[in-house]
This record gives sequence, structure tokens and C-alpha cells, in this order.
Amino acid sequence: MVQAGEDTSKVFTTKATIDLLESDGKGGLKPSGKTQADVPVALVATHVVGVIKDHPEFAWATFEQLNNAPNLPSGMSPSSPNPVSPDGFTFYKAGTPANASNNLPVSLSINTGTQVVAPVTNVFRQFQYGGATPASRVADIVSINGNFQKSIAGKASPLVDTVFANYGLVGTVWILANTLKPGDGNLDSQAIGSIDLADSALETFVQGTGTNCFSCHNTSGGSGYRGKDINLSHIILSVLRPNAAILQAR
Repeated sequence: MVQAGEDTSKVFTTKATIDLLESDGKGGLKPSGKTQADVPVALVATHVVGVIKDHPEFAWATFEQLNNAPNLPSGMSPSSPNPVSPDGFTFYKAGTPANASNNLPVSLSINTGTQVVAPVTNVFRQFQYGGATPASRVADIVSINGNFQKSIAGKASPLVDTVFANYGLVGTVWILANTLKPGDGNLDSQAIGSIDLADSALETFVQGTGTNCFSCHNTSGGSGYRGKDINLSHIILSVLRPNAAILQAR
């Protein structure tokens, strides 16, 4: 949600109908049951997921606006009292210590009129390029971003919005070809590519070594479901009816 006076010259914006939030009285937030139309919103991050040949587990990629957050400097601990960056970013105030960033608030409040949530969380990206290994994969990401941004900049047309030159690939994660199997809750440890991939805007509070998209998107069983390949997709599972026989067995 774009606030009045914010500089949106380097982000993609559009109008949307949003659900309005209110306090749940317990330090959290909940939908108020009301909506507001024609609200200016900005795209700051997105996941792109797709199935490619011999990879039914999907390749999971994440893209961010380039000024979202700083990268944690190499060798600096996430709990360091030192500033992550002297520069300011959309979701990071210049000079904020690492240990004062990426912290999930104990409770939240909201101004129901402006929909501004407090307190503000300062954000950093713990692993640049999602911890891509080996170094050749980092070079691939840098090359992809450079070629993409160069091809987009200065080519405005009805089909090309040059603002997307201000976005970049953070990384992509997958597993070995043709190795996906049902009932596997350890896909994150089998990951290839950006093995510590997280989106600083969408997954601020779950960044960490060995944590990636497969930490949640795996084929292990769930409530009412045996482990199956389709468990990779939370969207699909959310519309399936629980298996009564499995629930009774439990």
C-alpha cells in the first residue's frame, strides 16, 4: 500500500481492492470485514515458480525490487550490534544494527484510518543471491540480471514497462532431476542452486542457513493427507477435502 508522498518512480504500481485490517485485541491483526477499492499498491517482491523438463518439484525463484533491503555483509553475524549498511532502503533505515533488524514484533498495532502498522521492522537480506553455490551460479545470476535490466531500460512500449529494470533475480532453487518422491520432508537439505533462498520482503523472519522454499513446500504428509508430490502446492491442498479415513486412523 503506497503512502502519500512516497517515491514510486522505480517501482511498478497499480490500483487494487484491499482487505482492511484491524486489531484482534491480542497484539495481532485481523481482517475487519471491510474492503477499500482503488488503493495504490506497489510491487516490491514476487515468487516465480514453474515446472521444467525432469523437474516436477518446480524451480522456485524469487525477484525483488533492487532497493528493498541491504545484503548482510559477508562475515557479519545476523546478531551483530554493527550496522548492516550506512545507506537507507525501502525497508531499512540507514545505520540500523543487524541485531535490531529482521525481528518479529511481539505485538502489532494499526491505524485503521491509514492502515499503517506499527512497529516498523527494519529488514536485511541474510544471503545475497540466496547463498548460491558454487560461485559459477552467482556469476549466472549477475549475468541474468545485467542482461535483463539492460534489455528493459530505454525500451518503453505498450508491452514493456521500463520500471522493471529496477528489479532483479535473487536466486532459484531446485533438486536433482527425477528424484522427487512422496513423503519427503527433507527437500530443503537436498536443494541445489540458491540453497538459502529467501525473499527479504516476503520471508523476512524465516531467513537462515539451510532454509529455502522447500522448507515449506515439500511432499511430506499433512493434516488429513498422506505424503504425496502434490503437497508441494499449498494452493492445491487448500481446496482438497481432507481424507476421512486418514483422520480416523489418527
